[in-house]
Amino acid sequence: MSTALASPTVSQTTLGRQQTKFMLAGDSHVVFERYTDDGCLGFLVAGARHVQSLELALRAQDGREIARSGKPSALAYVRHCGVKGEAIFATLRVLDGQGEVVYARLVSDEPRPSAVRILEQCIALGTPRPAPLDMGPEPRGPSIDQQLQAVRSELSALGYAPGHLVSYGNLRAGEHAATGAALQRGRCYALVALGSEEVLDLDMRVFGPTLPLSAAGVDISRARTARVKLCARDPARYVMDVSAFQGEGAYAVAALELSEPAETPGIAGTARIDYAELNARMRARGFSPEVLTSGILGQEEQLSVPLSLRAGACYAVGALDSSEPANEHGSASLQLGLKGSDGSLVALDAATGEAPLLFHCAPSDEQLHAVINAGTARPQTRFVLLLGHDGEGLQP
Repeated sequence: MSTALASPTVSQTTLGRQQTKFMLAGDSHVVFERYTDDGCLGFLVAGARHVQSLELALRAQDGREIARSGKPSALAYVRHCGVKGEAIFATLRVLDGQGEVVYARLVSDEPRPSAVRILEQCIALGTPRPAPLDMGPEPRGPSIDQQLQAVRSELSALGYAPGHLVSYGNLRAGEHAATGAALQRGRCYALVALGSEEVLDLDMRVFGPTLPLSAAGVDISRARTARVKLCARDPARYVMDVSAFQGEGAYAVAALELSEPAETPGIAGTARIDYAELNARMRARGFSPEVLTSGILGQEEQLSVPLSLRAGACYAVGALDSSEPANEHGSASLQLGLKGSDGSLVALDAATGEAPLLFHCAPSDEQLHAVINAGTARPQTRFVLLLGHDGEGLQP
């Protein structure tokens, strides 16, 4: 039951009862409120960054709806004027997204208090997902089996085993399906959600492994498939929330386990994924990778590492971000270049979506420099530089 309220005639906004909960799409929560004086109260619910849409409804004790928020958004506000002793139920519901949701009761004589208007500009507030554009009927996509074969072929080149299905079902547009799965402790995975021919846009969010659930990865890109890569921790039980943003039909989720190289000092957490994949990409081209150096770079700092190359030998140079916790873009935030002794640019790989990797064959004995740029992703970035050679190796 709520505490005594300030007089509703006061022009200043007063914050009353507050609650914070972690909620998934489709979750609802009911709060009981009772008026201790005649007057008007405002009721507010706001979602954090990954909460795309929510609604708030007020109901009387007999179940009648007495107020409802307008167009669904990441912030909902309703106002109701009641009498002393009147009891109401505030029901908040997450329509899309997931994350922390804050409920608060406001005492104010304004129809829409300044506190609400200020909160609407808060950068931590969730951003509503844009509605899909109607571009006419889209062609039917490949079947789940065809997509699974393509994904397995693509990921096998990065060192992943074929894996197995961990969940499946059917979804209508806008629906969510959450499934728990136990992953092997200490191992890394690619979790891939695949939609049938009629599913146009499939999203996946992964939560875990500890309670209360926290976000472990998300893929809400506009595609028929979604994938999240993670390294399972103890206890290794995760929840996969799959949703059909556009289209409807069957879906399946597959877990492909990563085959990792020998343990390397300085490689831990999610950096293990980039390290294993970078090794696999080098070996697929016939190179034997080794760690050349590692270190820390400041924001937008560059480091130049000299390389002495033999005539007639080919080399692969790769870089990965080994910082913990990993940033949103991982090793893709790094830029890697090769420069000649005169400062001319020989090759460049600038944030293509995966750890940067360059190949170079030396026509003669030469001195090059591998140049790493940390970008603006974080104040400090831990990095590891790998060199792969085709058997000739570096000059002593």
